[in-house]
Amino acid sequence: MTPPLEADPYENDPGHWGASLVNAAEILFPCLDAAGANSVAEVGAYAGDLTGQLVKWADRAGAHVIAIDPSPESQLVELAEQRPDLELIRKTSHDALRELELPDAVIIDGDHNYYTVSEELRLIGDKAPGA
Repeated sequence: MTPPLEADPYENDPGHWGASLVNAAEILFPCLDAAGANSVAEVGAYAGDLTGQLVKWADRAGAHVIAIDPSPESQLVELAEQRPDLELIRKTSHDALRELELPDAVIIDGDHNYYTVSEELRLIGDKAPGA
C-alpha cells in the first residue's frame, strides 16, 4: 500500500491553483503499482513536488524516475543532484519524448494547452507497442 503523501501539495503553488498531479497522488501511486510500472517519466516536473513523491514511490517499487522540464526550478535541480536514481532531462517535452525510450508510464503534468498535450500524446502513441 502506498504511504500517505508527506508533502504540502501547495508548497510551490502559492495561488492554490492545484494544477500539479501531486494533488492526485493517492490515486496515482496505486495505479502505477497496479500497472507494475518499473519506469516512469514525469512531463513538466517544474519544482519537483510530484517528482519528490515519485522517487519515494520508486524506492519502494524498485523503479526508475525521469523528470522532464526545460527550465526546472532550483528545488528540482537539487533533488536530481541528491538522487542519482532520478534522471533530469532539461528539454521541452516534445524534444525529450522524441529521443526518450518509452518508459512503462508517462505522467503528463506540464503545460496544459491543447497543442502541447496532443503532440505529447501523439509522440507517446507513436512509440507505444503495437503502434
